Amino acid sequence: MVPSICRRDHLRFWVEAWCLLTWSCLPTSGADHTRAILALIPSERGVYQPPATVVAELETALFKNDAFALVDRQQIAKVLNEHALSQSGLGDAKNRLKIGLWLTADVLLFLDARTSPSNTVCQFVVAEAATGVTLDSWISDSGELLKDIPGAMGRIECAAAKRLVPQKDRHYIGLLGFHSEEGNPYLYPAANALNSLVRQGLSQMEGVAVLERE
Repeated sequence: MVPSICRRDHLRFWVEAWCLLTWSCLPTSGADHTRAILALIPSERGVYQPPATVVAELETALFKNDAFALVDRQQIAKVLNEHALSQSGLGDAKNRLKIGLWLTADVLLFLDARTSPSNTVCQFVVAEAATGVTLDSWISDSGELLKDIPGAMGRIECAAAKRLVPQKDRHYIGLLGFHSEEGNPYLYPAANALNSLVRQGLSQMEGVAVLERE
């Protein structure tokens, strides 16, 4: 026969366990489910490396922005090194899925640069970690970018918000580009400008994702 005190202790254990389980399953009031976990991944490949001032300003702005929870840069470097993932492979959608899983991130922000004798241009790519799809991409002169960090942040926020759009309401568009049928080199700048304008306009539309050519 089991002593009554043992039965009481046994009963109390299960009651406390049930209360703890019930409490842990209750929804947290005030939790912000729209806040995105974002990983900022600047290129480290020589000439493609963005200016340190640009990276620092963006990192500070993201850290202060309530719309994002920023993944620690050391954690990002550690994950990339552990999985031997080179910077050149970060543009692949499959690798983006892996990075998002390893970092438990919602959004990946890739940043690289193109430098010429006259200026440095930064390229932004905002990707959804769950699908690897590019939510938005654009280029910006580094000097102008440093003057308008809030403008860049606004665009990053709009891109990140697209991940909340249900799959059934999304529209994926493949932009093949505009070309001159005459093969006239004088028309190339106009065609490139038109490509950029159309891509930018589509990328800023809610629920629209422009697919990469690759």
